[in-house]
Amino acid sequence: MEYSNLSAQINDLFSQGKNVTEIAKFLKCRKDTVRYHTDAEFKKKYLERRKSYKKHTRSVKKKNAINLFGGKCQICFYDKCQKSLNFHHIDPSLKKFEISKAFCKYPRPDEEVKEELKKCILVCANCHNEIHAGMTEIPENIKNPLTIEVVVVECSRSLEVVSSEVDKSAEKAENPLTTQQIMVS
Repeated sequence: MEYSNLSAQINDLFSQGKNVTEIAKFLKCRKDTVRYHTDAEFKKKYLERRKSYKKHTRSVKKKNAINLFGGKCQICFYDKCQKSLNFHHIDPSLKKFEISKAFCKYPRPDEEVKEELKKCILVCANCHNEIHAGMTEIPENIKNPLTIEVVVVECSRSLEVVSSEVDKSAEKAENPLTTQQIMVS
């Protein structure tokens, strides 16, 4: 007899009086899979652990993304509660997916999420609602920190160093910082 549904197979074998170990061997699956389908208490605990894990994972991913933006609302600088901070797409027509759903409900690769974050700013719930209601406009000076280009300038000047004021002799010395790259944002 062939079954297309594993759950139905497990329940059928269990109703025939087979134990968890026998069912697992017969169906070539894990004992936990059999227990999940036959033991209501086990299934309840499993679902609670899974819910807790997802909640924790979502929280960590959101916290990491918030930290990329400086950890506070880019309009009013609110930073008290992580749950009150949202990612607002500057241009909704470029939006591919919602950031909040990408953290857990419909997981996406980190690179894809980061590309989508480049289209957003971080705002608190109040500012976010005011933006959508047309009460607040996004100030022009607000920039996405993930898209700010860093310009690298090479400095190659030599400095004259005076060895001492007593002998007043000067010697040319190469400054160790002459080839250092200076970051300018």
